[in-house]
Amino acid sequence: MAFTVTMLIQQNNLLSFLSGFVAVFLLWTILAYSISAGNSHILAHRISSLIISIDSPFLLALIGGLIGALTAGTAALAGSYVRQKPRRK
Repeated sequence: MAFTVTMLIQQNNLLSFLSGFVAVFLLWTILAYSISAGNSHILAHRISSLIISIDSPFLLALIGGLIGALTAGTAALAGSYVRQKPRRK
């Protein structure tokens, strides 16, 4: 989605990356935490203790959001590069 949006809306490369990064980071972090809160963070407590050795469901949601944000930011940057016209030498 980030790739398609930055192909359709012209932005510079940094702004393209940041818009994809921030949008998905906020979306995934809030969504993951709210889904986890629905079951009192039972699974998130166990997974965070196993993966990051800290019992913190919120930190687990932040890490998931960061992974998704880096992916979306890179896709948005690629969309920005595709939109640019090739430069002639």
